[in-house]
Amino acid sequence: MIADEASRLKALHSYRILDTDPEQAFDDLTLLASQLCGTPRSR
Repeated sequence: MIADEASRLKALHSYRILDTDPEQAFDDLTLLASQLCGTPRSR
């Protein structure tokens, strides 16, 4: 793991947003953004 990745994960843990229940509205938004930008998304 690179240093930036460790910092990113630390920040995500501090926000308490990991391991939350799925949110369809957020999933829809990220799908739309990935289609508009032509980028993949992870699940």
